[in-house]
Amino acid sequence: MSSTGIYFVVQQSLHKSEVIHLTIQLNKECIVQCEGKVIRADKQDQGYGIAVQFTKMMFG
Repeated sequence: MSSTGIYFVVQQSLHKSEVIHLTIQLNKECIVQCEGKVIRADKQDQGYGIAVQFTKMMFG
């Protein structure tokens, strides 16, 4: 995870340019609501590596 995006592995592929919504809990007090666009989906041995570029972030 960086200030502009996140990379993670999932079991089912997502399509390039697909918009997704994520909830990320950084610690007990900090939860981040994010919207992002899939910029890459790589086939891996254990699923798909997904690179998402954040388009909106809201800290709570």
